[in-house]
Amino acid sequence: WLEARAMALRWRSRGSVRTRKRGCLMRAGPTRRAPHDWMAPDWNWGYARGAAHDAAFELRQRLGRREDREKWIQDDSIPWDETVLCLALRIQRSCNYGRDAAGFGSVLDALAAGEYGSASAPNAALVGALSARLVEGLGQQEPGSDAEAIQRSLIALGFLEEGL
Repeated sequence: WLEARAMALRWRSRGSVRTRKRGCLMRAGPTRRAPHDWMAPDWNWGYARGAAHDAAFELRQRLGRREDREKWIQDDSIPWDETVLCLALRIQRSCNYGRDAAGFGSVLDALAAGEYGSASAPNAALVGALSARLVEGLGQQEPGSDAEAIQRSLIALGFLEEGL
């Protein structure tokens, strides 16, 4: 019984629920996840344990191939908190490889410090900071929407080519 319970918990933690019906394994649709909350005490950005690490692992798995990244960046139904997490991971990677000429690293520092709130909904300060990097740092036009600011920032940081 304990082994079956542990297996069920592992299946649920992978983003889907599996059930048994008459001895055969059936897969239900994906479970609804809680929003990523940068202000939550268990978020722990930058550490090997915590909700941020788990969310980053899952997102990296889903966006490992360029084709998946191209589909993802075009999808208008992606939750805001997931786009912010993706942006944070991309900024982190760019900074680690010394490819942050426009200064996106300071946006990540402010995000991790909680200056943009929980990042579960669009934030004018975050969008303004991204827009400033795009316009002043990279010479691009002002983004037309919050989603466009993140999308263009990801593209400028090499998301499509290099991933997370």
